[in-house]
Amino acid sequence: MFRIDDKETKRLEKHLGVLKDRAFPFATKETLNRTAFVAQKMYKRNIQRKLITRNKYTEQSIRVEMAKGLNIRNQMSVVGSTADYMEDQEFSGTKRKTGKHGVAITTSFASGEGRGAQPRKRLAKKKNKMRNIKLKNKKRVAKTAKQALLFKVQDAVTSGNRTIFHRFTNSRQGILRVVGGRKGFKRGWPKGAKLEMIQDLSKATVFIPKTPLLKPAYEKATKQMPRIYRDSLRYQIKKHNILK
Repeated sequence: MFRIDDKETKRLEKHLGVLKDRAFPFATKETLNRTAFVAQKMYKRNIQRKLITRNKYTEQSIRVEMAKGLNIRNQMSVVGSTADYMEDQEFSGTKRKTGKHGVAITTSFASGEGRGAQPRKRLAKKKNKMRNIKLKNKKRVAKTAKQALLFKVQDAVTSGNRTIFHRFTNSRQGILRVVGGRKGFKRGWPKGAKLEMIQDLSKATVFIPKTPLLKPAYEKATKQMPRIYRDSLRYQIKKHNILK
């Protein structure tokens, strides 16, 4: 049970005391639930401002479990996300690779923000998303890593499939997009062809920094609780015609 020490609130509680067993539990339950929905709204707003989301799923995962019953001691409303990954956002966490390659990190080039834009503020363009990338099977066997990259770039330009996977000698690896490059070359590096990383697969683990979204929403919502509680008391008083 929450406690609010306020003269106006105490006065209202005194008037409502004549119906304590019936009216008080309704007032406290309404206060908890209304405060929870305020926190939910602020939580969603924080997500919109601070996270890059693929769709509306993250916002829709923010749910309220409403307080029930008339036993004041047991009343409790809960605000939270049903998405497991939101716990990592709130308290930090670590994402680990699931296959032979590292964790996929979308680059700023893939989102259209240009190379090196930090932090990235947009999602990857549709063609640069992992689920939409299709890599071609190897056709030619290379003798060296340098030759392997050359063959991949040549094949990308001639075939039109501009995405390739490559592991560099410095342990960096990922999916790259071949930008530019003229067709009709006879040998060597296609003129004007450049490489841009769109999905970095170099790291086996990625640390997810703490980005509190629920806590600040909860703190702001609870500041409104005294007002919400007074409104709930007034409603019960009016409903039962206690003050005439």
